[in-house]
Order: sequence, then C-alpha cells, then structure tokens
Amino acid sequence: MIAKCRKCGLEGELSKSSSGKICKVCQSAYMREYNRKNREKVCAAKRKAHHENRKNPDWVKSEQKRGREYWQQLRHEAIMAYGGYECACCGETEEMFLSLDHVHNDGASHRREIGAGIGNGKGGSSRTLKWLKDNSYPDGFQVLCMNCNHGKARNNGICPHQAKLYKNNCVKTGEVQTGQSRAKPEREGVTTIQ
Repeated sequence: MIAKCRKCGLEGELSKSSSGKICKVCQSAYMREYNRKNREKVCAAKRKAHHENRKNPDWVKSEQKRGREYWQQLRHEAIMAYGGYECACCGETEEMFLSLDHVHNDGASHRREIGAGIGNGKGGSSRTLKWLKDNSYPDGFQVLCMNCNHGKARNNGICPHQAKLYKNNCVKTGEVQTGQSRAKPEREGVTTIQ
C-alpha cells in the first residue's frame, strides 16, 4: 500500500509489519535501532526459537536446503568470476569435476591465514568461497578439474598435462633437459617431469 508515512512524511510503500502506518525505510531504521538497544533480548529470543525449530524435521530439512542452495550459488559465482565452467588446463566442462585452485600452490597456507583449515569446524571450501566473494575475487585462483588439481598437487605444482606439453616441446625444439627425476621410471600412460 502506498501512502504518506507518519514518521518521515514522505509518500511511499508502507510496511506490512507496522500496521501500515510507516514506510519500509523507517520501519527498517526502527528495527535496526531496536535490535541494537535490545541485543541480549533479541539474541535470547532467536536462540529459543532456533532451539524449538530444531525439533521440527521439516524446518531442519528446509534449513539444510537453504544452506546448500546458498553455497551452490556462492560456488557458481566464484567459478564464473574465474573464467566459467571449463578447466584452465585440459578444457573439461563437467560441472561436478571442476574445482577452484590456488595458482601458486599456496592453498594450505591461505586456508590457515583466513581460518578455513580442515578439521577446525569452520569449513575449508565454504570459508574460502566466502573469502573470495568478500575480497572481490582476487587474482591467484583458477578453475581446474579434479584430475588436473590433484595431478598438480602430486607433481610439484605442475599439472601432468602441462608437464607432458613441456616435455614434448623440448623434444621438438631440441632443448636438453638436465637434472635427475626423483620419480619412478615412466610407465605406459604415466608422465613424470624431469
């Protein structure tokens, strides 16, 4: 309902929760001030309601669904911010296979830095996704499929696809590779970096 607000005097859409006498902006400001002044009372009421709601299985399921949808949306936004649903290495496009990767192989230290360590009850990937959004998706991350991500982790920070391309390029250009490989001898279908 659009009418004149009794508090600010401006014409606008009136709040439904205030008997239709003040506008939504004034109602919002009032509730912020009320919650600030009565913080303990409001928190106690929310705790009590949450405790009661936890006994209701329908409420629990709806909260789980809401949380799952929130984190799926956060993951989608992050993936889109880093180039979309395609692996930066091999081009894989299956959404279920894709993940975010720390380009400089500093994922563990970054998670410790932002308090998203595994086993601390704070959620590693969810905390990282929230941090990315809050920091406007900074450089240093990329979308990789799980094969490339795990391969990179197991191959000293270089995806086996990239190692293979590098090795093939060296053979084509005649460059000599130096150094000893610490890996086991190559087997069919397994590439090691030298």
